[in-house]
This record gives sequence, C-alpha cells and structure tokens, in this order.
Amino acid sequence: MAVRLGWDHIGLWMIVGFTLFCLLSVPLLAWQFLPINPVIKASLCVVMLTVGFTPLLAGAQTIAWNIGMNRETGWLDLWSGALELFAPAAVLGLIQAVIWFVGAVALWFYVSQHSVVAVLATIVCIYCNLMWAVLTPLQLPLLVMQERGVFDEQEKRARRGTLAVIRRSFFLMIGAPAAAFGLLVANVAILLLSVITVVTVPLFTVGMLAMVNDQAVTALLVRFTVLPPPPDPAEAVEDEKFRVNFRQDGDR
Repeated sequence: MAVRLGWDHIGLWMIVGFTLFCLLSVPLLAWQFLPINPVIKASLCVVMLTVGFTPLLAGAQTIAWNIGMNRETGWLDLWSGALELFAPAAVLGLIQAVIWFVGAVALWFYVSQHSVVAVLATIVCIYCNLMWAVLTPLQLPLLVMQERGVFDEQEKRARRGTLAVIRRSFFLMIGAPAAAFGLLVANVAILLLSVITVVTVPLFTVGMLAMVNDQAVTALLVRFTVLPPPPDPAEAVEDEKFRVNFRQDGDR
C-alpha cells in the first residue's frame, strides 16, 4: 500500500524530495565557507540539521498522513506541517541527536577498553542503541497523528509534546517488537538503496520513508484498535443516506 500510494503521488514526492535536498545544502555550505572554529562550525551545522530539518521531515510526514487518509494534499502542506509541528519536531530532533551522540561515544569508549566489564558494557550499549534505532522510525508518524487528535477521546484530550511521542513509540514497539524491528530494517534498506543508486537520494528517499513509516504505524494502530480498519472493497456500501424520499402524494 505504501508503494502504491507513493507511486500515485510520485510527482509530489519528487518536488518534496528536491526541496529538502536543496535546503540540506545550506548547512553543507555553512560548513565549507564559514571562517570560524571547526568545533563551533560543527555544532552550528548539527543545530541547523536537527532544529531546521526535523520539522521539514515532520511536514513531509504530514503529506504522507494526508495521502494515507485520502485527503487532498500538496507541496504547501510541507511548510504548513513544518510550521505547525515546529516546536515538538525540533525538540524531538535535538533529543534524537543527543541520544545518538551519547550512545556512539559510550560505545566507542567501551569498545576501546579491554576488560570483562567493558565487554558487558559494550553489549549493553549496542542493545540500547538498537532499541532507540527501532523507536526512531515510529516517532514522526506518531507525532503527526498525535497532533491531529488521533489519540483524543470524546471528553479527554490526549497528551501532546515530544515526551508523549517517545512514550507512545515505546509502547508501540513493546506491543509489536517484530513489526517495529522490520520497519527499521525497511528504513535501512531504503537508505542503502538510495546511497547505492545516488539519483534517488534527492528525489524519492523522503517520500519512500514517509509512506512506509506512515502505513506501518497506521497498520499497527489498526491492529491495536486505536484506528478503525480501512473499508473492505468487497463489502457493500449502505445507500440509505443517498436515497431520495418521496411522499405518497408524489411530491418530494
């Protein structure tokens, strides 16, 4: 379904992917031409990527959500979604960057040591990094759904914000660990395919990832009865509401 819906909107995803690719060149240009200390330059580029790029990815995920819900969508939804989700998406990007940095440094430190305790600590670091990697593809789709009120009840508004997204991704992963791990494998395969083929990096990668993650998370939420199942094409649609009622005297 992700491939089918993505193919039906391939022109839109090409424009979105090219837009994000052009914006991604801004921190690369800053890294190349800014005459400042390399550490400060690297920190500035990381902040630009996390704070500026993550909301745009949330905007792309908004387009995927609209497509999955059979709603009208377009290139402007990339910007409207990014503005609407700017604060929680930027915080989520910073949290992800910090966790990945701490996990990589801790793993490098313990790998460089030569002791039994270091080996055990290395295994724990690998496990924690893998768990966070499994959670990551779930978070942007859940952020979009959360802000759209998918988890709201009739008289109770569901929690908003970044911590609520991380919490929901954790429970979703606990409920379906095999599916969450399979989604991570699919994301890695798409990224590797994009790097190998080169051309698809600026054009299709963002769309493929957004559609796959959206459809996977939607399917899991349907499985756990959070979302209603999609209509069955083989099931007849009641036409009572489309009928025109006539009075017995012949007048409408």
